[in-house]
Amino acid sequence: MLRRLNISQYGFDTAAVQRLLNANWFAGLTHLSLSIGTARDLCMLLATRRSTLQLQSFSIAGHSGMGSEAFAALCSAKSLKHLRELHIGSQKSINSTSMEVLSQSLLLARPEQLGLSGNSIPDLGAKKLAASPLAGNLRELSLRHTKIGLRGLEAILNSSCMKSLKKLDLTGSKLESDLRKTMNEAVLGTRLCVEFLLARMADGWSDSEILRNYPGLCREDIVACLDYAYERIR
Repeated sequence: MLRRLNISQYGFDTAAVQRLLNANWFAGLTHLSLSIGTARDLCMLLATRRSTLQLQSFSIAGHSGMGSEAFAALCSAKSLKHLRELHIGSQKSINSTSMEVLSQSLLLARPEQLGLSGNSIPDLGAKKLAASPLAGNLRELSLRHTKIGLRGLEAILNSSCMKSLKKLDLTGSKLESDLRKTMNEAVLGTRLCVEFLLARMADGWSDSEILRNYPGLCREDIVACLDYAYERIR
């Protein structure tokens, strides 16, 4: 029996999606990858399906077009009880409001892997996910190329709900620019940026010389600068 189906490169009209969903073999699928257009119609139909599907992995790929209504329909679907991986990428319509819907949905309680990369999710959306008591099963969370910055990261790291989370990917998100900005801002309230202090060290200044010339600093600031430089080149 067919277990895996990848039709992410093809689009189907609503009638074809209906036939797909009603096919006898569809209920036995464990892995399904769809394009946005097809997924939009399928999500709307899943919301009314009563019988349970065997899907363990559901992936939706593409650029825009899913819409908040289809996302909400997916969140309300009761037929995805076996879902372990959910990936929805590159959707401008998936934002903080969408995360509020997801955070209140049993759909969030099922997957161990959740991929929401390329969506328009800001810090507020991350906070809503982090505060959801339904997020306790998540082990891997991908939020690559989103609008999540330092505040969103802090919310996730400090979450008492995401106790099982082992892997978090924020590559290409707003976090990277936030970190660059933070590292180039004042060190503990002084007006000396990290790059300036590293430049002094490169010129041969000792710790004692730096502290003597800039009394607003302490040795911990110098250590923090060196840690930052190490992380950047590692």
